[in-house]
Amino acid sequence: MLFQTLATLAAGASVASAVAIEPRASIMDFDGKGSPVSFAFPASRGFIASKAKEAPCGGVPVGKRTPFPLSGGDVALSQKTNIDNLNILYTKDSDPTRFHAFSSYTQTITNIGAGHFCTKGPDFGQMGFKAGDDATLLLIYQLDGEKGYNYHCADVSLVETAGFKAQSEYVCGNYTSTLNVASSDDSMKLNAFEVGTQGTNPHKDDPNINTSSNVNGGSSSGGASASSSSTSKDGLSAAAGGGIGAGVTLAAVAAVLAALYAVGRVHFGKRDPLALRNTQSQTSSTQDLKEVRV
Repeated sequence: MLFQTLATLAAGASVASAVAIEPRASIMDFDGKGSPVSFAFPASRGFIASKAKEAPCGGVPVGKRTPFPLSGGDVALSQKTNIDNLNILYTKDSDPTRFHAFSSYTQTITNIGAGHFCTKGPDFGQMGFKAGDDATLLLIYQLDGEKGYNYHCADVSLVETAGFKAQSEYVCGNYTSTLNVASSDDSMKLNAFEVGTQGTNPHKDDPNINTSSNVNGGSSSGGASASSSSTSKDGLSAAAGGGIGAGVTLAAVAAVLAALYAVGRVHFGKRDPLALRNTQSQTSSTQDLKEVRV
């Protein structure tokens, strides 16, 4: 019986080792290293790890404004690690003090890996902005395995689209192993009624993002995989040992995983995305989930 118990515990440890075990990220891990996800274009305000959770702009004051076209502009990001529930928002306020001053205009990125990401910026011209107006862009996101949201801003000054040329080079491409985009219905909706292009999908013309009903990237390496269970039988007879062996195995696995979780060495799945909806906005597209293949 002692041998069988030890064998069962060993089997439990083996199952636990098959789970993706990694330290849960902390925003303070990036202190002095820069934001875990930041604006490559337009230029970001900056990053203070100890204040990153302070809405609306991570405790960083207004910085130098980047010229940004009224229409057709890019928003380019750089990710140092896996990011969950990433949203890009905008406001006409030049120095916003409230998170709810911002509006959503695109779909929630439920998970994105390290690398580069580029998408269309807000169509400011269609929304009534004019050249010379100031605006602020915001990234709100979660680290993979960390509770709470972080905030990161960029300040822009709007210019005429004709003849616009970015003052600095940046990567506008999607180079990441994982990119899962939520449907419009499941995405953050914040003051969306202000958006003139409401219900459109800013990714629809991007050749790197293909329509798919499967949100798991073919080369995904950072997301949690679905768990599966199996029952193994040891040398006991089915009548004598089946139930006991299965029960002890499950208990051993649960104990090992609980211990790993308690010390921060394992986490499971993703948190639900932040869903902020405005009752004045009920119109949304029914785009399928999107997937990057690289």
